[in-house]
Amino acid sequence: MKYFKIILAAVTFSLFSAALHAQISINGLIMNEFYTEEEIIEILGTPDSIAYAIEGYIYFRYQEEKETQQNISVPIGDKVELTNNESIDYIGFDKWQGKEGLHFANYIINTKRFSFNNMFWVGDPISKVKAEGGQFLDRKNKNGGGCLTWARVADDHSGPIEWIVCPRFYYDENGIITCMELWYS
Repeated sequence: MKYFKIILAAVTFSLFSAALHAQISINGLIMNEFYTEEEIIEILGTPDSIAYAIEGYIYFRYQEEKETQQNISVPIGDKVELTNNESIDYIGFDKWQGKEGLHFANYIINTKRFSFNNMFWVGDPISKVKAEGGQFLDRKNKNGGGCLTWARVADDHSGPIEWIVCPRFYYDENGIITCMELWYS
């Protein structure tokens, strides 16, 4: 009976661990799921604004102060110029014909407001992502920072990885995450 309990505990932990890593979530909002606007606001909080893009995407924008300057061009058809102490997070949705609600499709996170799978935040070391295992595409830039694309795959995975739909973690020269995104078109 003792061994049965140990085996049961190990199997339960393994299944829980696999389930945790089988999906992507931002503060509990699960990618590729459908939500009402009210559910999104309940989970993520009230956005500073909502933008409607030409491509049919709807972006919930969350703006907050940040210690460094960050001017970015957001890939939704408009250019956003930020002051020295502002940063914006974008959580993107689209509508599917015949489906109720908004489909959670993409995100760009530049602040500590949101977490990736309740495990990673902007400000964490990039080594924390690498410690989770999987396969990585790590592109370094000249200043010592880079962009780590993460594919969480099983040991028996065979075939090509579709890197375009994997989460990306941008990090600075000190190995600190500065932005997290999942964006594809």
